[in-house]
Amino acid sequence: MPQKFNSLMHSRNVFKQKPDFEHLSRLYPSFAKHIIRFKNGKLTIDFTNADSLRSLTQTLLKHYFDLVVEIPTNRMIPAVPQRLNYVLWIEDLLALNELNSKPVKAIDLGTGACCIFPLLATRNNKNWSFIATECDPVSLEFAQRNVQINDLQNRILGKFILFIFKVYPLIIFLIVIPSHQHSLISHLCDSGDEFDFLMCNPPFFDTKFDDHQYSDEESDEREYNSSLAPSSSNTSSEMESVTEGGEIAFVKKLIEESLILRDRVKLYTVMLGRKQSLITLKTEIKNYFPHLIVNFKSTQFFQGKKIRWGLVWTFISDFCLEVGVESKHIKTKSKILSHEFKNLKITKYEFQSLFESIKSLLENDLQIYDFVVVREEPDFVELIIKSHFNTWSHQRRKRRIKTKNQSSDFEMICEDEKNDLHHIANKRKLDSSDDSICSFDEKETQKKIKDVNSASISKDEESYLLNCNLRLRKVKKSIVLEMQTNEKSKNKETTFQLFQFFKNKLV
Repeated sequence: MPQKFNSLMHSRNVFKQKPDFEHLSRLYPSFAKHIIRFKNGKLTIDFTNADSLRSLTQTLLKHYFDLVVEIPTNRMIPAVPQRLNYVLWIEDLLALNELNSKPVKAIDLGTGACCIFPLLATRNNKNWSFIATECDPVSLEFAQRNVQINDLQNRILGKFILFIFKVYPLIIFLIVIPSHQHSLISHLCDSGDEFDFLMCNPPFFDTKFDDHQYSDEESDEREYNSSLAPSSSNTSSEMESVTEGGEIAFVKKLIEESLILRDRVKLYTVMLGRKQSLITLKTEIKNYFPHLIVNFKSTQFFQGKKIRWGLVWTFISDFCLEVGVESKHIKTKSKILSHEFKNLKITKYEFQSLFESIKSLLENDLQIYDFVVVREEPDFVELIIKSHFNTWSHQRRKRRIKTKNQSSDFEMICEDEKNDLHHIANKRKLDSSDDSICSFDEKETQKKIKDVNSASISKDEESYLLNCNLRLRKVKKSIVLEMQTNEKSKNKETTFQLFQFFKNKLV
């Protein structure tokens, strides 16, 4: 595996450090026969050879996870580091929302011949169980076999009914979905079952692919690729890699079904092969945000020379999806500050009244007029607030000073006006004198200096002391206030200060 992105892998991914091929070849003779030795002592394998890739995947799964798998010659060879990145991200999402302390039920949509996601996930998490679906009978047969040979055959509770079987305690169901059936996951929830998450690595393409296109752009095997190999062997079947409309159409269908199932699946996640697909699908989700889909986030999976993209959405308002980004090379979004108003004195749980109160506080108390409403709905509103000056700190002290000085303000103003008149008169004399001795070149120089200063001020104005988003949403009988710092803010602390100001004023 090349090292270009290995340092950016998930912190718990064991493949951040390149596997020791020398050590693995001594332990696993079946892998040793695929090793190529260079004169300088370095070892590699032929990444254009499907048998070598298959042996590598099987060796890594056995050595690091004690998993034994069979992979057919005409089906996809999954890249273990990338699949592990996806599983670890979901672990983080569950931990962030305190879902890992109880039995976890999940769906793997399109499990593949290796059944790699359920096997990796259940090996790492003893309290996880899966429903794994597959529409290819050949892949289903191998997936069933891989579940059984990993010491699960003695814990089968039920018998095969159609293409369904159970393994306890992992509870892995493998189901063939007929090609004419249009449902992706709705039929899995017909009995009222609820799930903690769904994971899916959908087919990339919408037309029959060729080896050159796949190996250069999307091949899983390329994630293992080294500088030795110009392209990798492609063993994927058309059923695994091609679907009408590609991964965009597939995930759009999944989004449509999620709008029906809603919180019966707590977290909907997918792994995408193209960045453009991510952009398109995020735009699709925004059509239902925030009145239906209340939150969504994306992430990146780094492995070898490849990047994959993860997308998660939820219908549960209090779920956090901000998994920490672990590389300093990746920009992170600021933390979302959140407060739930339950006992409001001035709004009596009226959403519009609270919104008007916030606008009044901005204009009348803080003299902040640079705010714009970017989205307004009956139960949701979002504003962008900007300010060059801190008008929200030390409000009580400012009021005391204002009251104390109010009595002497008139005298001071009169005195200041007299001084200003003398100053203006003297300045006019000096200006007149300067004009008479100032050469044309000097005037041009002064003009250039003035232009530079103006440009500097204009550029500085692009960065505000305060630059944040404020969101107000109605959730059942409460109203939730959220604030988040934008990138061009000079000081992230100002968002927190304003957030505290609103909390103190409105409760």
